[in-house]
Amino acid sequence: MIQLFEDLSQIPKLDQRLWDIKGCTGCHLSPHRGENPHCKQVVVGAGNLESKVLFVMFVPGDTENEYGYPSIGYTGAKIKNWLRQLGFNPYEIGYWTNSAMCALPPERT
Repeated sequence: MIQLFEDLSQIPKLDQRLWDIKGCTGCHLSPHRGENPHCKQVVVGAGNLESKVLFVMFVPGDTENEYGYPSIGYTGAKIKNWLRQLGFNPYEIGYWTNSAMCALPPERT
């Protein structure tokens, strides 16, 4: 079972301007092409699109791949908790995404 490190109710809904990306078929990593059985869904991003801060992680891990939100695994949750301790709402001060929005096959990690 995949451990969840983030409270999903705190994550803002996907901005409507980005919905088309969820159906991406642009490369062999996309779950919609059937070539990457490890990837369950395209993990787009979450947060404030208008902010001047962009948090970019590598690729969705198992937790992100399962739930469809970026940076909700151990490392992402740790960073967000640090920001909260400093008095910031991580989803208001920045936008969270990955350099690739699909999970890599196990042989590529």
